[in-house]
Parts: sequence; C-alpha cells; structure tokens
Amino acid sequence: MMHAILRGPKFSLHGLYSPGFPTLHQCLLQLEYCQKQNFPKLTKHLKQNDVAPMLYAPQWFITLFAYNLPMELILRIWDILFYEGIKIVFKLSLFFFKKLEKDLLKTDFPGIVGCLKTVHESDLCKDPDFVIHETIKVKLSRGTLAKLAKKYQEQHLAAQMAVAAAPRRERR
Repeated sequence: MMHAILRGPKFSLHGLYSPGFPTLHQCLLQLEYCQKQNFPKLTKHLKQNDVAPMLYAPQWFITLFAYNLPMELILRIWDILFYEGIKIVFKLSLFFFKKLEKDLLKTDFPGIVGCLKTVHESDLCKDPDFVIHETIKVKLSRGTLAKLAKKYQEQHLAAQMAVAAAPRRERR
C-alpha cells in the first residue's frame, strides 16, 4: 500500500519526501491558490501578517493529516484518500479555513500560526461525522489541482533553467 501511495500513478506522493520536497512545494502552491479563490479576505489577512502555507501546512501534507487528528477521523480521511487521492487533503484544509476563518481574521501572526498548527485540538475534530460530511461538500475539482500542478511544474522548470543559465552569463 505504501508503495502504491508513493509511486503509483494515482497518488505519486514520493515527492513529498524526496530531497527538496518538490511535491510538498507544489501542494503548498495549490493550497494557496485554492485558499485565495475560496477565502480572499482570509488570504489577504494572512499575507498582511506574513503567514504563508509553509508555516502551517507542511505537516498536513507530509503526514496526510495523520500527525495527531483523532484516529476515527484519520481512518475516514485515509479511506477517502485511497479512493480519490490527495484531493481530500486539500478539501479538509479548505474545510478548516472555512470553519476557522472568523477566528483567524481576529488575530495576528502568532495566533494565526498557532491556530492552524493546532487545528487538531479544536472542537471541530471532536465529531468525525461532521468533519467528513462537511469536507466532502467542499467544491474542488481534480482539473483545478491538475492545472495548478502544471503551473507549479512550469515555474519550477523555469527557475531551474535560470539557475543553470546563470553561471554561463557570469563567464562572458
């Protein structure tokens, strides 16, 4: 099962753990875009407080939310993960943003990061049925995630090419 998750075409998550964490960076870009589309006011507030997804979301993706959510909830999330892929991690993230948005808008950097890093301790996670029901209702298409993945890969390739070209320019 682990091999299928890491290397299988449906999941291909080995980049979450590879040197440089390329899939993690891709997921963070995708999450930021989805957040901006669904919660523009929250996104603006997070940017004003210098809170980027890199500060709170890596543990969400690297552990696929298994780091310390209630076991009953983790098992349900992973059942959905096996069926539809990593999209469930994005949908769960968006669910958390939706439910925490009012609280996050009222606080600053330490409060925001603290809240998002300890989302597992919130009352939201006490009712796995509610969490799963609401998470499944979150609208997010595979097509959107695929477009964003392609955008990230193009940006990443352009950056690599710029780095590779830099020494040649210096020699001239």
